[in-house]
Amino acid sequence: MLSTSLGIFQSCCNPDPINYRLKSVTGGVERIVGVEYLGDYREEYYETEPYAYSVDGIAYDSLGILLINDIETFSSNSKGEVFFNSYACSPAENYEMLADLIIISNHDYTSSFPSGTNLKDLMSIRQGFNSFLVAGESILAFLTNGEIVGNSYITFNVPPDENNIHDLTIKFVLRDGREYSTILQGLKINK
Repeated sequence: MLSTSLGIFQSCCNPDPINYRLKSVTGGVERIVGVEYLGDYREEYYETEPYAYSVDGIAYDSLGILLINDIETFSSNSKGEVFFNSYACSPAENYEMLADLIIISNHDYTSSFPSGTNLKDLMSIRQGFNSFLVAGESILAFLTNGEIVGNSYITFNVPPDENNIHDLTIKFVLRDGREYSTILQGLKINK
C-alpha cells in the first residue's frame, strides 16, 4: 500500500510540462492618459483608455500599442497525446520563444528610420502582468529571453520627424520560424 501511495504521489509531482503555444496576435491602440502608483513598491503604471482614431492624431508619447497574444495552453504526456489537465503540484512550463519583433511603417518615421525599416530600436516593450508598467525595456533586450508569457504593450521612445499617418505592421517571428502579424491602419502619429 505504501509503495502504491508513493507511486501515485510521485506521478502527481512529476507531471508532464505545460506548453504555451501562440495562436494569433491582434493589435489595438490606446491613449496613455496618466500614471498611477500601484503595488508594495509603488511602481508607476500607465493609465490608459481606448483610442478613437481621429484626424488630429495622437502624440507619440501618448500612444500605447496593446498586442493581444492568443495563447493556447496544453500538456502532452510521454506518448505524445495532448490533453488539458490540472495538477496538485506545479509542472514545468514551456513558452513560445520570440526570435524577432518587426515593426514597420508605410511612411518615414524619422530620417534614420524611413518607410519599411524596423522601428523596434525606437520603442520599449512590457509583457504579461507588467504590461502597463511605465518602465519598459528595449525590444533588443527583451529578445535575449523572448518568452511570450502574455499580452505585450509597446510605446515609442522617440518622436517622428513629421506628423504623419502610418500603417504599422507588427510581426512576431518565432524561433521555430512561424510568423504572426497584425496591422494598425491609418494611425496619425504626432511629434
